[in-house]
Amino acid sequence: MEVSLKNDFDLAISIIRAAAAWRYERGFPSGQTWDLENVNLDFLLREYNAKPENFFVMYADGIPALAFIFQDHDGDGMWSRHEDGKRHYYLTKLGAAPENHGKGYADELLKKLQEKAAIDGACSIRLDTGAHQPGLMRLYERNGFEKKGIYHSKSTGLDWVLYEWATLTTS
Repeated sequence: MEVSLKNDFDLAISIIRAAAAWRYERGFPSGQTWDLENVNLDFLLREYNAKPENFFVMYADGIPALAFIFQDHDGDGMWSRHEDGKRHYYLTKLGAAPENHGKGYADELLKKLQEKAAIDGACSIRLDTGAHQPGLMRLYERNGFEKKGIYHSKSTGLDWVLYEWATLTTS
C-alpha cells in the first residue's frame, strides 16, 4: 500500500464530519468534541488551538482514507499534567469515512507519523482516546503506544486514556 499525507483542510473536515456522523448513528458518547454540530471550522480551530495547516488527509494508493489533526502542541489540554518541556507531536481527531473502516489504514498512518516524529527529532507522539473505545485502545497499543494516564472530563463525565509513543530521540 502506498501511503501519503497531504495538508487538505476542507477534505479533512469533510472526513472528520463523516466519522462524527457514523459515531452518532451508533450511539457513541460524543464527549462534546465529536458532536456533529461541533465538527466545523470554527469549533475545531478554537477547541484544538489548531491552524488549517495542522489538518491532514492520509491517502492510501491515491484514495483519501483518513483525516486527522497533527501538531506540535497539546491543543485540548489533556496532557497539561504531563508536560516536560520536550518536543512532542499530538495526534487528535483521527477519523475515517465508514467505508474505510477495518482496512488497516490507521496502522499505516501511525507508522508514517512515527517515522516523521523520529526524523523531526520529536520525543514522542501523544494522543487520547475514550475509555469507552476498546478498539481504538487496541489499535494504539499494537502500534507501540503506552498508556500514560487517564483524563477525566468534568464537562462530559467521560474518561479519556492518554497514550504516548516514544521515539529513541531525547530532544
